[in-house]
Amino acid sequence: YGKDYELMIAVRLSAQCTDARVNLVTPALFTAYPTLEAMAGADIAHIEELVHSCGFYKHKARDIVLGCQMLLTDYNGKVPGTMEELLRIPGVGRKTANVIASIIYNKPVIAVDTHVFRGSRRIGLSDGTTVEAVEKDLTAGFAEELRGKAHHWLILHGRYVCTARKPKCATCGLQGFCQDVTDILRLQRENTRAKEDFQKASDTAAIYARLQAITGNFIVVYDVDPQTSRYREFSSTDDYLESFGTAKEGQDFFSSVRKDA
Repeated sequence: YGKDYELMIAVRLSAQCTDARVNLVTPALFTAYPTLEAMAGADIAHIEELVHSCGFYKHKARDIVLGCQMLLTDYNGKVPGTMEELLRIPGVGRKTANVIASIIYNKPVIAVDTHVFRGSRRIGLSDGTTVEAVEKDLTAGFAEELRGKAHHWLILHGRYVCTARKPKCATCGLQGFCQDVTDILRLQRENTRAKEDFQKASDTAAIYARLQAITGNFIVVYDVDPQTSRYREFSSTDDYLESFGTAKEGQDFFSSVRKDA
């Protein structure tokens, strides 16, 4: 990023999207609207086209335009530096606010994204079930001068080592400290056997039954609400299916497991 509001926009686009994708999208976006004033006056429909591949493009496009408008009307064209002020801006949650506070204003804060949230809980740095709880534990655990670096350490660790689906526990440098490594290695072995079962399954009902058994025994599913950046925890397949609205919608979703497995 070259300007403070560009960082704000880039972090907003990164919600449930990879940094690599954001880096592909932002050059065209910032070329089309090279100033804060231009971005604030942009046609939301055109912004939607430019950021479509980032997902949740309607919400993100709206937040970009309204957020830039607020910077002009309320903050003299500058991204503010306090949590209270930042959280007033459309699309800015605690993660975005902490990224801005850390990078632009060099404040000793830790932004908690999906990688930080997952890795911190697995390693044992936090047992919090919300972004705010994990952030509080990490802030208490890391010295002020390390928090900015710790944020990036945890992101990179979660992105490349402690991944969501297949964490590389066997080669992880934190294996001796991690609270979950023994269980995760066991689950990976069981997941391998489960995948073989999926491949042998002959119908959706068998797949669903096996998935329910697996999930009910040892998998916790996390789903993020893009509007609040809060994580919801599901302890069983049935709970997760209910989030789809109806059991039928959930079973339709899981019917793709057999093909993908």
